[in-house]
Amino acid sequence: MDENTRIVILRSYIKDVFLVIAGALVTYFTKRVLSNRQRRLEMEKKEKAIITEAVSFLSISEDEIDKLIADGNYERFKKIIRPTIFSKLEAISFQLKRIENQEVWNIFERTYNAFVRLANFILNPTMPSAYPRQLEELKKDFTDKRREFVKYCIDYLKLKK
Repeated sequence: MDENTRIVILRSYIKDVFLVIAGALVTYFTKRVLSNRQRRLEMEKKEKAIITEAVSFLSISEDEIDKLIADGNYERFKKIIRPTIFSKLEAISFQLKRIENQEVWNIFERTYNAFVRLANFILNPTMPSAYPRQLEELKKDFTDKRREFVKYCIDYLKLKK
């Protein structure tokens, strides 16, 4: 075999090796991009589910509190609603802390704190009936905070689309 033939074979071999390496790199990076995209889509889906659950639960809680205030049945709040609402709100709070956008959790925290103030007022045996104006103010504060949270979540989820 002469020198030119060896050079041609060597060039062909180097070209084949380069193509194999380039193909492997393209495959690797394509796989990484698709994997990251899939992970991001899954995270956005979980994020949306968490936010939707929080908004839904706050709305249901507000409806229950409205019924309590209308009925004046504060014992029901102590027996049934208090344990379930607080534990559920704590779980939602934990989930919202995991979301990348911390503003969602910050607004939820303000809503949660307004709810706690209202709940503690309702749980005090003499307060709701003795101070109806304060009860209405606390209820309004919770409602306003809940609306702010819902509005922010709607806008936030629209931006994610």
